[in-house]
Amino acid sequence: MVKVERGDAAAVREILALLAAAELPTRGLVADETTILLTASDHEGPVGAAAVERYEADGLLRSVVVAERLRGKGIGQRLVASAEAVAADSGVGSLYLLTEGADAFFSQLGYRGVDRDEVPPAVQASEEYSVLCAVDATVMMKRLNG
Repeated sequence: MVKVERGDAAAVREILALLAAAELPTRGLVADETTILLTASDHEGPVGAAAVERYEADGLLRSVVVAERLRGKGIGQRLVASAEAVAADSGVGSLYLLTEGADAFFSQLGYRGVDRDEVPPAVQASEEYSVLCAVDATVMMKRLNG
C-alpha cells in the first residue's frame, strides 16, 4: 500500500535521492513557505515525490518522480492529483511544468502545451524554468479552478 502525504524539510533528502536515481534535476529543491512537497511511501520507504513552487496565483509543478520498480502503477497520477489539490487549496489557479519526455503522461492528466511566452514572469524567473531545464523542454499548464 502506497501512502501519499505532505513532506517536510526532513523529506528533502529522500526526494533528492529519488530524483538523482531518475536523472532529474535536484538543484533548487527546498522546503520553505513557498514550496509544497509531497511524498509517496510504502513499507520499504519513499517511492515517489512531487513539488509545487508557488508564485502568487500560479505554481510550478516540479520533481514528479516514482521509483522505477513501481512505475506504471498510478503512483505518479496520485502524486500529481494530490499536488494539484494542495496547490488549489493554497490559492494557486494555474500550474505550469517543464518536461523532456513525459508530455503524454501529463497530457492524460489534463495539461496542455503552451508557448514559453505564455508563462507568467514570476514562474519564468524560477531556477527550474530559467536554469535547470533545457530551453527545448516542453512547457505545459493546467488551470486548477475552472
